[in-house]
Amino acid sequence: MRWLIAPDSFKGSLSAPEAADALAAAVLRCDPSAVIDILPVADGGEGTAEVLLSLAGAHAFSTDVRNQQGAVVQARWGLLADGTRAVCDAASCLGLHLVPAAQRDPAQLSSAGLGDLLLAMADAVPSTVYVGLGGSGTNDCGYGMAAALGYRFFDATDAQLSEHPDQECDVPCLLSRVARIETPQQPHALQSARIVGLCDVRSPLLGPSGSTATFGPQKGIAQERFGDFEDAFAHFSRIVRRDVRDIDPSIQGGGAAGGLGFALAAFLDAELVRGIEAVLDAADFDRRCESADVVLCGEGRLDEQTAYGKSGVGVAARANRAEKPLFVFAGSVRGPRNSIAEMLGAREVVRITPEEQDEEDALENARENLETAAFRTLSAFLEERFP
Repeated sequence: MRWLIAPDSFKGSLSAPEAADALAAAVLRCDPSAVIDILPVADGGEGTAEVLLSLAGAHAFSTDVRNQQGAVVQARWGLLADGTRAVCDAASCLGLHLVPAAQRDPAQLSSAGLGDLLLAMADAVPSTVYVGLGGSGTNDCGYGMAAALGYRFFDATDAQLSEHPDQECDVPCLLSRVARIETPQQPHALQSARIVGLCDVRSPLLGPSGSTATFGPQKGIAQERFGDFEDAFAHFSRIVRRDVRDIDPSIQGGGAAGGLGFALAAFLDAELVRGIEAVLDAADFDRRCESADVVLCGEGRLDEQTAYGKSGVGVAARANRAEKPLFVFAGSVRGPRNSIAEMLGAREVVRITPEEQDEEDALENARENLETAAFRTLSAFLEERFP
């Protein structure tokens, strides 16, 4: 049988390639003659660039850029096989993991490093640049990125504002003081490239489902400062719409990565798309799925909200369209598995974590759990299919 193995990462435990390897090991245990096509996937979250760079013919590079605190870090990016498409993750220079939890104060953090990275990528003259937007630790509505790209910001007295937040004027202060924006005086290659923001969420910029309200807590924003950020984002977006480009703050994905979705659309005329769809297209998923007899996918957690942008639903929709049996594996499943399986059109949704394991043990033993659960499930499937 031919098997297409297309999992996302299991956050905190397995990367997408590691999960794919575990599933492949399970398949070979129960079907030694299996023909396996391994295709790790991502939905625009952290690790999306690595998944795309794992495709045949891709070339990876590293560039020194600033992280959100201004320290120099090496950010990976790359060119896909045709040489016309470049890809990076915002998290490679702005990721939550780059700042210790005790130092996470988005009021003092800048997205300038992403501007540095994009300019470096532009030197390779790709015609399309994909930007994975998941996993960032900033919440500055792209102010820092835009400043790094050459945009200049002025207050009501026509004094130029700082490119970076500081103790005297933090992110909400800077955004609230912007009265006028000037576009870059020197053109750069990005202005002629197609920029595509790969979103793993559909959140708008503002409101109860927006950037600050939804993702502020995990980034370290204190509850009492939510209003400061929200008001500052609302003001800044009005000035951006007047002086740069009229992008509706309610655009889906505008709230991704602390407002970087909105900023990419406004300052670089980017398209915001569902990350999983772009990844599957780049990987030629439909052709590979057509050749398969069974499709396996998975991710760290499944629930009844999975349909709202996660990788599983993207893989599932295409597997269903090709009328292929689909099995979905997850570290945890919240909600009735039967209803989630029905929603995804899956033959079965499998929780890989044994009931007796606590979270710490589950993360530590994720590979073993995944391979064991997959072997048990797929053995039963094959016995049923070939009694």
